[in-house]
Amino acid sequence: MAGIAQTIPTELLVKIFKLTVPSREEALEFGKMSLNHGSWGLGRVCGRWRATVLDMPCMWSDLFISIPTASAPWINYPIALLEEQITRGGQHPLRVCLISTEVPGYTTAKIFAAIVPSCARWETLELVSKWLLPTSALLSMRDNIPRLREIHISADSTAGFAGQHIFEFAPALRVVRITEPRLHADNRNINWMSPDYNANYNDSFMWPEGPRFDDVFPWGQLTHYESQCMDPYHFDALCQAENLVVCQATVVVENRHFAWRPPTQLVRFTHLQKLTLYAPGPLLDQLVLPALQDLFIEAAPSTFHHVVALLQRSQCSLRKFWMKSHPPPAQYRAILLANPDLVELGIIGRESLRHLLGHCTNIDAIVRVLREPLVPRLRAFCIHDQAADLDVPAVLDMVEARMAAGLERLCITECEARVFPHAARARALALKEQGLEVQFKREHERWLARGLLEYV
Repeated sequence: MAGIAQTIPTELLVKIFKLTVPSREEALEFGKMSLNHGSWGLGRVCGRWRATVLDMPCMWSDLFISIPTASAPWINYPIALLEEQITRGGQHPLRVCLISTEVPGYTTAKIFAAIVPSCARWETLELVSKWLLPTSALLSMRDNIPRLREIHISADSTAGFAGQHIFEFAPALRVVRITEPRLHADNRNINWMSPDYNANYNDSFMWPEGPRFDDVFPWGQLTHYESQCMDPYHFDALCQAENLVVCQATVVVENRHFAWRPPTQLVRFTHLQKLTLYAPGPLLDQLVLPALQDLFIEAAPSTFHHVVALLQRSQCSLRKFWMKSHPPPAQYRAILLANPDLVELGIIGRESLRHLLGHCTNIDAIVRVLREPLVPRLRAFCIHDQAADLDVPAVLDMVEARMAAGLERLCITECEARVFPHAARARALALKEQGLEVQFKREHERWLARGLLEYV
């Protein structure tokens, strides 16, 4: 092996080494750093490989760590190895990802304290922890994150979040994602039929209240904002984010919250192209979105006319339209007529609460509307099947009829509420032989109930 290693040109060796860098998912699956893994392993082959990899700061620039619930191997995490990797990266930008389900977070706190001194080099930061990180370590980041352009923060809302002022002076920050750690931990990878699955635990946090970023946050810099947490003040803050291009705020505001008041004047987002939103009608009445192209929305049928008014007021031209409720066919037809350039439509059925909210009385009527030539450029139709009363043969009739008009893709996502009938599946696969791209996915109902963010 050593003889072969000596014959490979350095330029080719560098390219090969870059191809061996593990992806984020692979690194997190492995969990901790090891002398036999990644760049460390390459450096142990021979002296030449060691010199080459040491001369490549990019090989040491990913700090991806996943900490499970406290167990013996994690008590003695190789902190020294982590610090040495940071040193070997020189001044190369760092990508940091620290995901922990450890409670209490002793090891997590130690690792975070070890990587914080390098925060001036951080380019992306993903912190997902069920345990509040050390306040002193968080505060040391303040005024010292000039390169940071993307953050994903997930802090336990029951413990609070101490870092809302940290990003006040982050001149390069453009992308913000806020989630809640219970969406990442506990039952995420547990089969819903197993005895370990606790549906009540998950559903009780369907709309968690997340860490708050208040007025000192640099909203005006952001181009992307995503949140899966409920906060009645999110919209007030977002009004300052005039440069947003993508906003996936699954729950911008809860209209029953005592502290929320609808805006008193129109709010114009000039650059916003993609919007995922769960919001009451009074909020929709105050938005103007002239550049909007992709709309993924959940709205009760009784307030869907607010959606129609929003699109008419914005005079935008949609290319993708997904909905998680079913308006009267007349309102749906009005949207299609006003947006003839639509290339993708998606329908999401009711979740497990449909026995309280009523059946999807309009969904079959909407399917019939889609058979009309209102969207001549439609290329993809997607359905997240949760509607127990959905007429599946009628859906396939509509798809087959639209293939002649250029429909190219059918995406069906099944959930635990209902399995797509075997005969209908066979018929869909038969359409695949006629040139239709057919995709079948399977998701759990409890995740669809959290909104569209994880599926679009």
